[in-house]
Amino acid sequence: MIFEKHFELAEEFKLPMFFHIRSAFSDFTYLIEKNREKFSRGMVHCFTGTAEELQELLKMDLFIGVTALSFRTEENLEMVKQIPLDKLLIATNGPFSCMNPNFAGYQFVKTQFKTAEKEDYNAD
Repeated sequence: MIFEKHFELAEEFKLPMFFHIRSAFSDFTYLIEKNREKFSRGMVHCFTGTAEELQELLKMDLFIGVTALSFRTEENLEMVKQIPLDKLLIATNGPFSCMNPNFAGYQFVKTQFKTAEKEDYNAD
């Protein structure tokens, strides 16, 4: 399996692991538990799972990365509150997963940035 080859490379080169789980939580946790000793640190990027899933990841000593998508629902907000600060990483997937006014967490956004116009990216 290709995914398991990543664990071998992480072990050989002493590298951390960077994970993104999508519709495969039980398979993911099985493989992590099987290979956890092969990498020193790991981060689950753009985590949008449940509070129960969060607790499983924390037991495996993984860091939890949140993006705007981690704040979509009230359930997501409750989950994010449970992430210990020493395990929390804030990430972006911008501009593809920006905070949306329909997200439950939008009400907590205080800082607003000027939106760049398309022409700004094509400046000489």
